[in-house]
Amino acid sequence: MTPVEPRVRLIRLGYLGTSLAPLPAAAVAAASGTAPPALVGGVAAVISCSYLLQYRAYRVLNRYLALNRLMWELALTGLGIVAAWLTGGWLVELWQSRPELAGGEFWQALAIVVLLQVVSHLAYAKRLGLMVSLLAGPMRLLTDKGYFLFWAGGLLHPDPGLLRLAGWLAVLQLPLSWTMARGAASPHWLARVNDAHVLMDAPPPQRERIVAAWLADSVLRRGGPDLSFVHTLLGQAQQSVVRTENVVLRLMNLDATASRPGETALEWIDAAADLLERARRALGPAAERPAARRALDLAEAHAAEARAEVRFVLGQGEEALASWRQAYELWDRHGLRELRARHFVSLVKGLDDGQLMQVVDPRDAVAELTRLIADPGLTPLSRRHAMLASSVCHTALDRPDEAAELAAAGRRIRVRRTDMRAHIRQSVAAGQRPTMVPAQRQSDLALILATSTVIVRDAYGSTELLFLSTRFWPESRAKDLIVKGMRQWRAGRADAAESALREAAGLLRDTGQVAFAYWVMLQLGRAQYVRAPARAHRSLMEALDLRELLRDQVLDTRLRMTAGGSAEGLYAAIVRLLIGGDTASGSADSSAGDSGEWPPRRTATAFELVERGRSRSMLELLGQNLPAPAGPEHAELVRAEEAAMRGLADCQAAIAAGAPGEEAIVRLRAARGELREVLDRLAAVDGRGAEYAQLRRGDPRSYDEIRRMLEPR
Repeated sequence: MTPVEPRVRLIRLGYLGTSLAPLPAAAVAAASGTAPPALVGGVAAVISCSYLLQYRAYRVLNRYLALNRLMWELALTGLGIVAAWLTGGWLVELWQSRPELAGGEFWQALAIVVLLQVVSHLAYAKRLGLMVSLLAGPMRLLTDKGYFLFWAGGLLHPDPGLLRLAGWLAVLQLPLSWTMARGAASPHWLARVNDAHVLMDAPPPQRERIVAAWLADSVLRRGGPDLSFVHTLLGQAQQSVVRTENVVLRLMNLDATASRPGETALEWIDAAADLLERARRALGPAAERPAARRALDLAEAHAAEARAEVRFVLGQGEEALASWRQAYELWDRHGLRELRARHFVSLVKGLDDGQLMQVVDPRDAVAELTRLIADPGLTPLSRRHAMLASSVCHTALDRPDEAAELAAAGRRIRVRRTDMRAHIRQSVAAGQRPTMVPAQRQSDLALILATSTVIVRDAYGSTELLFLSTRFWPESRAKDLIVKGMRQWRAGRADAAESALREAAGLLRDTGQVAFAYWVMLQLGRAQYVRAPARAHRSLMEALDLRELLRDQVLDTRLRMTAGGSAEGLYAAIVRLLIGGDTASGSADSSAGDSGEWPPRRTATAFELVERGRSRSMLELLGQNLPAPAGPEHAELVRAEEAAMRGLADCQAAIAAGAPGEEAIVRLRAARGELREVLDRLAAVDGRGAEYAQLRRGDPRSYDEIRRMLEPR
C-alpha cells in the first residue's frame, strides 16, 4: 500500500456513489409517479452503465495518477446535481415554451453529440486552450451522458421531453464510454499519454510518488507486469521526432508536444529506461519468468527503436542502425519476425530517396533481404516487400537485370487479405501503434518503391507542383509555415510561398532536423526549376549545403558518398541552371516572375560545382596516405594527429570485432571529432598545413584556388 491509498479509496467510493445515484433516484421517481417508470429507469440504467465503463477504464491507471481524474469526474457529477436543483425549473419553463421541440429529442441529442465531437476535434487540433477548457468544464457539465438533464427533467423538475433528451444523450454517448473502456489497455490511450506528461513535468518528490504507485499497481500485480506506461513514454518520444500526430489533453488545457529532437525526446527515453530498470529490481527473481522476461525484453526493444528514431532525425545514422539492430535481436528472440522484416524493409526505402539519410549499405541490405525472402515463417506480403526492396538495392548497385528479375518475382506473389493481421498483432505486442493500411494498398506502395529511383532522378524540371506532406506532423511553427507556403504556392504567390518555406527550413535546421530541412529546400527548388531558374539555383544550393551537413555526420565511408540520396541528379540540375541561365528549361519565358539573383560568375560557379561533386570522394581516398608537413612548427600537431588516428583506428577495430553498439559508435564519432579539431589547428599554422589538412579532409578546391595553382611561377 502507498500513502495515498486511503484517499484514493475514498474518492473511488465517492465516484461510484454518484455514478450509481441515478438508479435509486429513478426508483423513487417511479414509485412517486412523477416520471414514467420505464423511461426514468431505462435512462438511469444507461447513465450508470456509461459511468461504470468509464470507471473501469480509469482503473488501469495507477492509483496516484487516477486520483485527480476521479476527483474531477466526482466534482462534475456533484455540480450537475446542484446545477439541476438551482436551474432546473428555469430550464423546464424554457423547454415548455418551445412546443416545436417536442418529439424531436433524438435528432436534438444527435446534433449536440456531433457538434461537440466536431468542435472538440478542431479545438484540440488548433490548440485552442480556452475552447478546450470550456469543453472540459461547462459543456461537459450540461451534456455529458445526460446526467444534468436527468436530474433536472426527470427528478427535481419532472418533464418527459427533457427526460427523453437526457436518455438519447446517454444512449448516443454510451459507445464512447465503451470505446474508452476497451482501449484503456493501449499504451496510446489519451489518459495514459496525459499521465506521461504529468510524470515528466512533476517535481522529483511527486515523480517518486507516481513511480511508487506505478510499481505497486502495474509491475507487482498478479498476472505479470504491465509495462504499458513505459511504452507510452517511448511512443511520445517517437512521435515527437517522426512526425506522427501527437495531441495531448490535460485536465483543463491542451498541450501539443513539440519536443526538440535529441533533447527532450531523449529525456523521455531515459525516463522510460529508468522505469524499466526499476521494474527489473522490483520484480527480482520473478523477472526471469517467461511472461515477465518477454514484457521486459519487448519494452527494451521499444526503447532501442525509439532511441534509433531520435538518432536518425539528428543525422546520426550509425547510432540509429546500432539501436535498430538491438531491437531486431530482441524481436527475433520473441518471435516477432514479421515486425522485424517490415521494419527493415522500411529502412531500405532511404537507399535512393532524396529526403532520408541512408543508414544501410545496399550490399549489406541485399544479404539481409535474401535471408528474409527465404524465411518460410513470413507472410506473402512481407516476402513480396522484401523482394521489391531487394530490387531497389540492386538498382542502387547498378544491377538492372537482377533488379528487374526481383521486381517481377515480387509482383507475382499473391497477397492475402489476412496478411496484415500478423503485422498488427506483433506491433501491438511490441507496444507500438499498428499501421492500419490494407494489404493491397501496402503492395501498391511497394510497387512505387520499386520504381522510386526513376522518379527521384528525373524529377527536376518535370513538374511545377509543390507537395510536402505534413498530415502526420505534430502541431509546430515549422508545420504551420510549410502548410502556409504550399497554400501560397497554389494561389500563385511564389514570393510568399518561398519566404514561408525558407523560414520553415531554417527552424528545422536550427532544431537539428537537417534531413527534413533538406527535403523542404529540395522540393522548393524542383518546383521553381521551370519558371524561376535563379530562385531554383538558390534553393537547390541550400539543399546541397544541407546534404553536406548530413554527409559530414556519416562515419561509414561506403555510406558517406550517397548520404541524403543520389547526388548526381542534384549536381547536374544545378549545373544546367548555371550554364543554361534563364532558359534552363528550354522555354523562352521560363524566367517570368523570377526575381532571384544569379552568382556574378556563373560559368566559374558551375566549374567549381562540377569539381566539388567530382572530387570530394576521390580526395577523401587520396588524403589517406599523404606525407605530413615536416616543419618544426608542425611537429607537435603531427604527433597529435597520429595519436588521434590511433584512437580512431582502435574505435574502428572494436566495432569490426563485434556487433556495433551505440556506445562504440559514440566513441568513434568523438574520435573523429578529435581528429577534425587537430586538422583545423594544422590548417591555421601556414599554407602547407592548410593544404595538408584540406586534402586529409577531402575538401574540394574552389575555382579561384585551382586557377592560382595553374598560374606560371
